[in-house]
Amino acid sequence: TRVTGVDIADIRPFETLNRNSKDYSLLQFFGNTDMTELPFADHSVDLAISQYGFEYSDMEQTVTELDRVLKPAAKICLVMHSTSSEFIRPTADLIRESRRVLNEVRLHELYLKLDDALNSSEAGAATAGLAEEHKLRAAIATATIDIASHCDEIAGRVDAVTNYVFKMATEFTAQAPRRNSNRKKVIVEARNTLQKYVGRIEDMRSAALRKSEEQDLRRYLEAVGFSVELDVLNYAKIGNIGSTLIASRG
Repeated sequence: TRVTGVDIADIRPFETLNRNSKDYSLLQFFGNTDMTELPFADHSVDLAISQYGFEYSDMEQTVTELDRVLKPAAKICLVMHSTSSEFIRPTADLIRESRRVLNEVRLHELYLKLDDALNSSEAGAATAGLAEEHKLRAAIATATIDIASHCDEIAGRVDAVTNYVFKMATEFTAQAPRRNSNRKKVIVEARNTLQKYVGRIEDMRSAALRKSEEQDLRRYLEAVGFSVELDVLNYAKIGNIGSTLIASRG
């Protein structure tokens, strides 16, 4: 079976995994490729599969493109984010708290100031320098407790916020050297990582399909000859993790 992976991102799996593409003659990848412009000949594909990807596209245009590349007897199998999913429902609180942490609490800025204070003091000898250090450490402790108390109220995973706090805190333990040229980089990376995570969650939330949009997708597929089965995907203890769609024709 020939399998071709398509992604709008600049994917290079063989390079990433240090594999020789010649050893996988039936496996191919196309990065920087939109679902509405697939690199396949007309009526050349037997099966299209997408897991948490299809809903990010212009679905009507993508169905038109799939109609072009799929054989008359073909199948489409999808797992999609839905607004009723347990992956999506808690994200509003998570986004709100992450934005509060980044824009209001600004723990990273306190750590940057502490880094400056530690690097500029002479082995902690200056009284004014020590006073500033103690003041900043107290402010950091207060901010950290504030973040933890708000995260406790979120009915979902808060790993991204926890990692943001933890990565910076580990650079300023009692055992850590006072002078450290790498700390600033760690702090900035922690902030940037949380910002990027919030962006991804916002994209996911925006892409999640409402029931009406799922029915729109059904109509698009039925219009080009597919019969469609829509269902909910329930997983272990989590429950609803999205919608499934199986479309077939021929």
